Amino acid sequence: VAHSPERLGGLVAVAPVVNRRAGWSITVLSAGGGAGCTTLVVNLANELQLTTSEPVLIVDLDYAYGAVSSYLELEGKYGVADVLGYDGNIDADLIETTAVRHSETIRALLSPASTNFGHHGPIEAARLSEMLGACRQRHRFTIFDAARLSMDAAAVLANASETTLVVLQPVVKDIRVTREMIQALVDRGVAVERIKPILNRYRKRRELITIDEAQKALGGITPECLSNDYDSAIQGNNFGKLLSNSAPRSALRKDFVHLASQFSRLEGHRNGSADKAGHGIGRIPA
Repeated sequence: VAHSPERLGGLVAVAPVVNRRAGWSITVLSAGGGAGCTTLVVNLANELQLTTSEPVLIVDLDYAYGAVSSYLELEGKYGVADVLGYDGNIDADLIETTAVRHSETIRALLSPASTNFGHHGPIEAARLSEMLGACRQRHRFTIFDAARLSMDAAAVLANASETTLVVLQPVVKDIRVTREMIQALVDRGVAVERIKPILNRYRKRRELITIDEAQKALGGITPECLSNDYDSAIQGNNFGKLLSNSAPRSALRKDFVHLASQFSRLEGHRNGSADKAGHGIGRIPA
């Protein structure tokens, strides 16, 4: 059923944005269940808004679980499925009136699993690119939690995003899946330099798979590592608290701050040298 923008979510005041380039989009994929995709998405979004003091949008495309709403304690009648099913143009106003506010600078488009559990199938690729373009108009950063998308749909997002992150754990299965996912994205036209593996729950010592071994298995791509800080992560998950509140001095929170600062620098560089388009934009330094 199509809904008018006036009915989608509570209306919010939308300030016009003047002389501003479209924002930076990040697609986050998962190499396996429980890899930590949503934990990364919500905490990266939080650190980006703390770093930039500008609006960040989370788009939850996980049609199976919709964990973003649980993590951030959000409720709403409308979400991603309503935007993609809207029978008119998908524009910035539609995104603004459908997104749920978490704070002044963080909003979220909720998953079908959060707004109408059990009544929606997998996300289709047809209008993802249109939605992504609308999301970028009023948000400096848009982060897509795309844990269970088909590779065709994931490639649509990845091709339109500045960076695609693939979250994995340091185990053989996840590394193999990540390698296959990277190849599938490249086969669909995604530039390999825009893809970055995120090795979650990594310990510097006593890990069965070293960074060098993971890099070799992933075709020479150096993964970014997130600390194996289970206690801090689970405290946030269980109590719906971001790490900046629940564990501000934890090793994991410091890793998210570092990752956010890299994206902030890349986005600032893009805006400062837009006329020199294309060369390496989206690559996270090794």
